[in-house]
Amino acid sequence: MQWAKQFDEPAPKDWNEFKYWAQKLIAQLQDAHTSIIENRFSGFVPPYRGRLYETGIILDRVPFNSDADQAGVAPGWMVRVEDSLRWLTTTGAIPQQYRQIAARKALTVNHDYQRFTAFSPDGSQQISWDENPQQLILRDIVDVNQMDDCITYIGLRSFSPVPGLLSLFKDVCASSSKYSHMLLDLRGNVGGSIVLARELQSLFLREKTQIGSASFTDGCGHLGPVFARYTCPSSNARWLGTLEILIDSMTYSATEDFILGLKGLSHVSVRGERTGGGSGRPRSVPIGPDLSLRISTAITFEKGGSPVEHFGIEPDVAEPLR
Repeated sequence: MQWAKQFDEPAPKDWNEFKYWAQKLIAQLQDAHTSIIENRFSGFVPPYRGRLYETGIILDRVPFNSDADQAGVAPGWMVRVEDSLRWLTTTGAIPQQYRQIAARKALTVNHDYQRFTAFSPDGSQQISWDENPQQLILRDIVDVNQMDDCITYIGLRSFSPVPGLLSLFKDVCASSSKYSHMLLDLRGNVGGSIVLARELQSLFLREKTQIGSASFTDGCGHLGPVFARYTCPSSNARWLGTLEILIDSMTYSATEDFILGLKGLSHVSVRGERTGGGSGRPRSVPIGPDLSLRISTAITFEKGGSPVEHFGIEPDVAEPLR
């Protein structure tokens, strides 16, 4: 309560004002896992990446054959956003991912469909297209490319437990040898199922491994003791070669749990930009009519003791990857 009193905004006069006031307040925590959410919206996130500014979203990624791509929209185009300032003031995230998280929220489809309009960089073209919520399938979240006899590229966009994903990884691992090399692209992967992340992580372990440590809340607003976390290699197929993981500031949540424990192993290297910094086990607490507070309930640490929350995971080789 003392922290809330320092918030430089007048208190809401009624429930209608409360949501916006509370969202701006919670955004000050700079944690993408912690926010005020509307229970009636489930939210479908289209597969685009961009950065939100006062004028709109500058698109960085428009996947091939996506609805926007089929309409003629390309990276560099600007998507019109109603009330950009509201999204910017109610988004909580650390600086390296703030505008990208705000763009992701502004692009989320909360109804049967949503129409977007984008403008070319020189302003000479305007294109509108519809996004319809859909159930994710395997091809929506993973790309596999056998680059040569030894190098396999896998681009994984989320840890959503879609049918066939775990089997795909096991099949790739079963065909590996000690000369194999996997390039695992986790840029833009904002997480998903921590259970799936752990299952896939086990495919790349050689022995029982400490994957860092964690401290959980005790339900009374205090953090419990820090305890070490361990996991074991898969008893089924395992990757026998080397692994190179690509990361950036939108590598986040369960994806960071996947990386923990692998980074630092002799057969694993991590390249790119510092991750988003938030593996925090969010929990939702109802706070009023159709509103919930989603809040992180844990702090995770790398094996060396560095906290993941807010700080992220540093790559072994730091370089911008596009």
